[in-house]
Amino acid sequence: MNRLSKLFKKTEKPIVTVLSAKAETYVTLATIFVFIIIGLPLWHYTTSIYRATIPTEDIKHLTEKFSITQPINLLLDFSGIQDQQTAFSISENTKTEINKNSSFYKIIPKSKRPAFGYVTNVLSTVDKNFTLDNVISKEIDMKFKLILDDKLEKPKFIISQDGQISIYFNTLQKDDIALKMAMFYNKILNSELKLLKKTAYYTSRQKSTWDRLAELKFSPEFLINFSLILEGSSAHRYDWKIEESIKDYLQPFIDSINDLTTIKVTSQIQHSAALEESPKLINGSHVLELTSLTNFINSAQWNFASTIPETSSIQMVMFIPSAEKTPLYLLDSKGQKSLYNSFLLPQWGGIVVNNHIPKSMELDSLSIDGVEIVDENSFVQGKSLTFWEHRYLQTKYTILNAADSISTLGSLVELTKKIQSMAISDNINKKVVNAVDFLNRMGNKNVQIGSESFFLSVMANKLSSEAFFDPTMVGMVYFPIEHKYAIYTPLFLPLALPIISILIKMKKDRKLRQKTKKTNDENQEKEIKSHKEKDE
Repeated sequence: MNRLSKLFKKTEKPIVTVLSAKAETYVTLATIFVFIIIGLPLWHYTTSIYRATIPTEDIKHLTEKFSITQPINLLLDFSGIQDQQTAFSISENTKTEINKNSSFYKIIPKSKRPAFGYVTNVLSTVDKNFTLDNVISKEIDMKFKLILDDKLEKPKFIISQDGQISIYFNTLQKDDIALKMAMFYNKILNSELKLLKKTAYYTSRQKSTWDRLAELKFSPEFLINFSLILEGSSAHRYDWKIEESIKDYLQPFIDSINDLTTIKVTSQIQHSAALEESPKLINGSHVLELTSLTNFINSAQWNFASTIPETSSIQMVMFIPSAEKTPLYLLDSKGQKSLYNSFLLPQWGGIVVNNHIPKSMELDSLSIDGVEIVDENSFVQGKSLTFWEHRYLQTKYTILNAADSISTLGSLVELTKKIQSMAISDNINKKVVNAVDFLNRMGNKNVQIGSESFFLSVMANKLSSEAFFDPTMVGMVYFPIEHKYAIYTPLFLPLALPIISILIKMKKDRKLRQKTKKTNDENQEKEIKSHKEKDE
């Protein structure tokens, strides 16, 4: 019985297992090893931010030394001259005179905008290697067509809307016609450069207040919204035939710039609208003073919401006052009736109370002594852009797009340097590299046509903006590294304190063991010494 009771009797286990000092040291070191060698690297890897390498040196070079090379392919057409020897002589002399002034066709800005320069490539129909394939493969920017006419007393230059300049001269003038052609070409480029300096290179301080406000920033796509606003209720049925008007007046303009930007057009009619501020009755007419125009638009009732939110919009409004407030006149700053009874809101659009069509733009004539200049552009009330207006806009926005792209890339570099915790994905890096490549290609003299430079500037501006405003980068602006420490400190502090306390305890125990060992060794030496003395 006693044997059975002893067999089935439960053996009591100690509640706490006391480890030896050596075992405790091993456990502590293993814990520290797991925490520091495995835990911290794993945490750092899972919480680290990937930063692709941005070509900062290339961007720095662009911001400091960058020049846009704009090619001009000039065609000298001698099909109207039968004497090939005369045509060849004029062709060679014209090339020589144009090349003499090639170094002057440049803009060296004082600001941080890129430098700009024209490079002229003269093609002639009397060149030995001239073929129609050369004309087809290269975009002809300007064409001088020479026509021999002995009835003329002096040379006559006729400027057409399509970029062709017809040059009439007699046989006696063949020796100096090349010089006059080069002078005329020089005046064309200088007038363009002068206009570009005032628009693309003027700083905000140099530009007038109106120029700063009225100038639209380039966008790959615009939305023009035509609105007919009818005040109050009326028994009349208004049909403004906007579709026909757009087709007849606006569509030719849209077609002429379809290689520069995309324009979409919408229209609407709003009834029973009301002005926020009632006009004053003066001498039997209702008038709105200049100070009242800021409250002309009733934003609470008039709906101008864009159907394409991400597209830059231009609002064109025709306001028809009610019968009780007709006629309604707008007063200018001098208190006089506005000439067109309309006004513009910069960066928004324009409002017309009465339908007046402004005069179309005219190209200033270029004068040369001893030459009759006929500008056909001044005789045509064009609905579309002339060749010269289109050429100016293309060059202007080529410069502005390149300048904006370089500025955006420079800001991106500064931002990534300032915020080290900002993620830079491979996609962002790819966009930056491509934008830099497009800009470098613009400065390369191998660019053959002006439209290619414009396309490169649009793509560079687009990619640099997409990289700068990438959602992954914008999000990190609001999550700095201080927030990261604030989040993880409460997690690691409770884990670190026990380890630190154990390390302190281990250090104390080690000192105690060393002290005890030293004391024991001294006592042992004393005992040995005393035994030796007794033996002696």
